Order: sequence, then structure tokens, then C-alpha cells
Amino acid sequence: MRKYILFFLVLTAMLSCAAQNPNNMGQVEKFNYDYYKSKLHPNTTSVVYTEKDKTVVKVDFDKNYYSIVQIKNRTFCKDVKIYHKNGILWEEGKRFYCSSIEIGMWREYDKEGKLIKETDEDKKFERLKIKPKNLLRWMESQGWIDLWSGKGQQSSFSNTPFRINFSPHGKDHAKWYVSRVTMSGTEEFVIDAETGKVISHENVLNIE
Repeated sequence: MRKYILFFLVLTAMLSCAAQNPNNMGQVEKFNYDYYKSKLHPNTTSVVYTEKDKTVVKVDFDKNYYSIVQIKNRTFCKDVKIYHKNGILWEEGKRFYCSSIEIGMWREYDKEGKLIKETDEDKKFERLKIKPKNLLRWMESQGWIDLWSGKGQQSSFSNTPFRINFSPHGKDHAKWYVSRVTMSGTEEFVIDAETGKVISHENVLNIE
């Protein structure tokens, strides 16, 4: 009886580990070529469209890879997936709101779908007073966005309401650069990511 119980426990543990690691289950994610190809206009290799659930999607059929970037409603970030030309998932992760700043866990896979690299992009924000979530809350306090309702959510890839950049710690403090599009130009902010202090604030007018 003990042997049967031990065997059952070992089997359960193995199945549990396999469930936590998709690669052990042989479930390799592949690019849905036919579906996304149907979204393209004739003689084009890129398209932006909106799904029924309001997710904004950008698909690129590059000569070296396929890519899908999604902006899901009320998430204030972008989900990025890049695929090898054989259709197997190559890289996946998230980018911060209105920026190309990588956040969260990024994963890279080989051409067979085996996980070969994991990078925690949030490590660059460790020990900072103003992390991405704090910056969003600051923007919400200015009345520009609403994290609950989705007000101010990025809804396109070309005309974005903000342009955000991040400068990591070097010889000087890490900084956030926030550029808000206004009717007359842009409103520019530089924020010390280590202290939370607004270092500079200015309005830049468009000159025609």
C-alpha cells in the first residue's frame, strides 16, 4: 500500500511541475498566420485594427520575423510577441504605456520553442521611488488618465497622448521624461525617479 501511495505522490508532483512549464507539455505557441494575414490590406505587410473586445492590435509581417503588439483595454501597457519565420514564438513581454520601455518578465525561445532566456526588466526600477505604477498614479493625480475607467488609455500606435522615456541610474539619478501632447504643442516634465521630485516643467509651443 505504501508503494502505491508513494507512486501516486511522485506522479502528482511530476504532473504539477509539467503544468507549470508549458514547454514540458509540448505546447509550443505558433503565429496564427492565416488569421492575421486576413487582416492585411492588399500589397501591405503591416496593419493596425481593433478587436471586438476593444484590444488595439498591430501586426507586422517582416522579412525576418512576425510580430504582434496588443494594447488591451485599461491595461496602460503593450503586450509584445515576436515569432520566428517558422511561426514559433521567439520573444514575448510587455512595454510600458506610451513608450518602448520594457517592463515585467521578458522571455526568449529558440526555433523549436524551448525557453532559452528570461529577463526581469523590473529590476532596473528596484529601489526607485517612482516605478512605472507610481508614474501612472502621478499622471492620474494630474487628471490626465483614470486607471479604473481607462480614461487616457493609449488607443493607437501613431498619435499617442504621451511620450514617455526612462533614463536609468548612471552618474546621476534615474529620471522619467514625460511629454504630454496639448492643443498648442507639448508639456514637458522631467521627474527624478529616486526622489519623486519634478526637476523641470515647461510648455513647448508648436511653431508654424
